[in-house]
Amino acid sequence: MRVTTNGGLTWNNGNAAPGVINGDIFNIYAWSANDALCTTSPAATFIYKTSNGGATWTQVHTLAGGFINAIQMVSATEGYATGDPVGGVWEFLKTTNGGTTWAQVPTAPAQVGGEAGWNNAFYISGTNMWWGTNQTRAYRSTDMGATWTSGVTTGSVNSYAIHYNSATTGLAGGNAMTLSTNGGANYATVTAPGTSGNINSLEGNGSDWWATRTGNTVYRSTDGAATWTTAYTQTGASFNDMDFTISNGCPVGWAVGSAGSVAKMSNLVSVINTISETPSSFSLMQNYPNPFNPETKIAYTIPNNGLVTLKIYNLLGKEVASLINEVKSAGTYEVNFNAANMSSGVYFYRLESGNFVDTKKMFLLK
Repeated sequence: MRVTTNGGLTWNNGNAAPGVINGDIFNIYAWSANDALCTTSPAATFIYKTSNGGATWTQVHTLAGGFINAIQMVSATEGYATGDPVGGVWEFLKTTNGGTTWAQVPTAPAQVGGEAGWNNAFYISGTNMWWGTNQTRAYRSTDMGATWTSGVTTGSVNSYAIHYNSATTGLAGGNAMTLSTNGGANYATVTAPGTSGNINSLEGNGSDWWATRTGNTVYRSTDGAATWTTAYTQTGASFNDMDFTISNGCPVGWAVGSAGSVAKMSNLVSVINTISETPSSFSLMQNYPNPFNPETKIAYTIPNNGLVTLKIYNLLGKEVASLINEVKSAGTYEVNFNAANMSSGVYFYRLESGNFVDTKKMFLLK
């Protein structure tokens, strides 16, 4: 396992205590420079946790006969893990203490036939959850796992990757690319990037999508998966997974693959913590300049560590950009937003964190 502390310029051994983590590591999720969880599958499935940047790892969960496919935290304390069915029931775990302990959620769906899942084919946004299977269906929940339904991924038996840009619009990729516009109730085949290999990772924001399939290329669509172009090619790589975070409407993240292949996508502008003191309350400031063309700044404060979302909507209430969707430490932040690809008009930006919600209006004049 390798870890970076300088944006990927250099990488170091992230398993400083050899022998603590055994077997193949199939998934990892980090929510700070020090806190991360990973899952392995030797004779049994294990979840390991570090709270000191990988200096030490502690085994926090064991599942005999299972296979955990993915982990995702929704705050510094609450998180979920999904895995292949055990005893006829899908493995669906929850933690409420930052991954120190895990428990099976009693509302997990029952297995149908020979269903199993896939590594990394798990996505959470707000109260919505989705995961892919090997049986031409993807599971979905709109209430954080209290109830479940499934949608048929028509045209693709396996959903190796799944990602949603909003509560309604998402892609599932396998031997073909499928699109849902109703939150996963059903899917229809759409144009797939490239010509061969399985689609094994997806990321997106607004109408933009990125995908990899078995090979050395990252593909991009700017029109809702109607057409695709080559965004990046790395000689000798075979990309297996991508992970982006959205900052000011653009992705920052990584594509990884076989033989140690790592590619980094960098953002043009950044989100900065402008004040070191911890604020006493939530606030969302008016963007400036306003009106703007095409860039503006949005500042906000959060008094507690937690999941923060900052999204842009048009007059019809349709989400057009997701600027922030990640766990943030308490502080004051400023986001640079570039609307070069948007039309003139009135837009709204909405901040949510914990029980705090605030919306403000801004004007784009070109």
